[in-house]
Amino acid sequence: MKYIYRIIIVSLCLITFSAQGFAQEASEATPIAEDNEATIIEQAKEESYQFGSVENFSKLFWKIGALDVNNNEAVDNFLLINECDIYKSFYEDDFQWPEIRDAAAKMLAQEKKGFSDKFQFMIPIDLGRYDANRGGFPLVSDTGVLNLRRVQLGSNAFMQPICGVAGNIPYHPRNIILVLNRPLTFNFLELDEHVAQAYIVRQKYSKANMEEADRQLDYKRLAFLQLNVSISHFQGLEKSPGASGEQFAVVYGKVDALDVFADRKKSHLLKSLKFKQRKRDLSKQETLE
Repeated sequence: MKYIYRIIIVSLCLITFSAQGFAQEASEATPIAEDNEATIIEQAKEESYQFGSVENFSKLFWKIGALDVNNNEAVDNFLLINECDIYKSFYEDDFQWPEIRDAAAKMLAQEKKGFSDKFQFMIPIDLGRYDANRGGFPLVSDTGVLNLRRVQLGSNAFMQPICGVAGNIPYHPRNIILVLNRPLTFNFLELDEHVAQAYIVRQKYSKANMEEADRQLDYKRLAFLQLNVSISHFQGLEKSPGASGEQFAVVYGKVDALDVFADRKKSHLLKSLKFKQRKRDLSKQETLE
């Protein structure tokens, strides 16, 4: 047992998480007026930016300084989320668990700078009829983004058990609310006429292969808006107004890039934009404690 335990401690100390991300080059977008309403965004598969999972959000909180390694419960719950087998095997051991916790705390102190603060999310959108005068498609069926300032990211189920724990996990909210440093509007997709024609033809013959969830949206011209965002600071906790009492981590950040794809698998890129935005002054940084 001591030999196995030493391996666990060493493995905890060697855990690393790579921070990665890039934004594709494209034109500058112009933000407009502030909007205080939150919009829910569906999450996408992990690629260059991180997938908005509970595990990746739990690492984000350490990255942006929302948690302190001296907070035993925060370290314990990080292990619950990311190392369930170790948590279940040793949490009730009054002698071995403190050593595991200390090893994890040292790992977090050393490696948190390498955790990712970049996330990627995808929203299904519906394109209207092509406007030849404006050179593109309007976003219809209430799928356009207008004056977006607060956006709820992540679709992690609140009551889905994580290592046997459902509901709120102290210091590690399952989902976040991102406050953008500049509001975002995207309700019209400028597109070359030839690219638009190819998209319309492709949509006509692709419905048979469409995923059931996408078919139920009943959009006439389904496309996918992907946001690449960078998160910089933690503001505080916010409780859901509903009966669930779910807590969200409110964070500041910005949209790095916006891509529009013809399909969920992202095999056909229609548009790519890169955003240039001013930095927000956030000298007073809060913590989750």
